[in-house]
Amino acid sequence: MAENEQNQPDGLPYRVLSLDGGGMRGIYTAAFLARLTDQFARIRGEPALDLGRGFDLITGTSTGAIVGCALAIGRPMTEVVGLYREHGPKIFPHRIAGKRSAIYRASQGSRFVREGDAALRAALRACSTT
Repeated sequence: MAENEQNQPDGLPYRVLSLDGGGMRGIYTAAFLARLTDQFARIRGEPALDLGRGFDLITGTSTGAIVGCALAIGRPMTEVVGLYREHGPKIFPHRIAGKRSAIYRASQGSRFVREGDAALRAALRACSTT
């Protein structure tokens, strides 16, 4: 066994899933995980599979944390894709490109953060009550 290899008390290696951020691009991560889950379920001959149970630690930054939390509580990734489609544009507004964007974000940034946070809270509330 390698010196830096970490195992659980039962001798099995830790299984870690790390999900990257990227705003609306989180829909790609959720869609990929949904397809992966479907393929694993089909291979095992099961109607559904909780992919999150296959990991000891799920971590993510920004949008990756949103996807990771849903995965950790057993939410189907198809629901997460729907969440991004329905609420994503409000949570992750488009950015203005070019030199003026930094100045614009500096002057208006806190408003966008507040609006994005409020939209995310509303979306998560809707997701957690269903």
